[in-house]
Amino acid sequence: MARVLVVDDEEPLTRNLASYLGLFPGEFEVATAASAEEALTVIDSFRPDVLLTDIRLPGLDGFELVRRACDTHRPMSVIAMTGTRGHDLEQRARALGITALLLKPLNLEAVRRLIGASVQLARSQSVTGELGT
Repeated sequence: MARVLVVDDEEPLTRNLASYLGLFPGEFEVATAASAEEALTVIDSFRPDVLLTDIRLPGLDGFELVRRACDTHRPMSVIAMTGTRGHDLEQRARALGITALLLKPLNLEAVRRLIGASVQLARSQSVTGELGT
């Protein structure tokens, strides 16, 4: 089961993503946060496999959330969401190791597949690392 933390200050989007992923029992366990600061607290206790975060958040932005979360917590896949796309955003996302940068509005089924694929990739890399290959 993949543990997914959804972070967005738009409550309807957060609720819809969590509800949609909840339709797949045994596949996802979902927690939500409305800010980067709240997300950092949730990460400590929830320990997500995937961080699905908006870039534009009140207070700390999504990039700073990713930076802090990855510096202090176990590895996790990161998928970022944004309402605007730009070369600068894409470069910053790549530099931070963000798996994907999704443009809103989101295709929920595509998000679900991407989360599943990123978890599988992370787990296969973990096994490979443990084997020393």
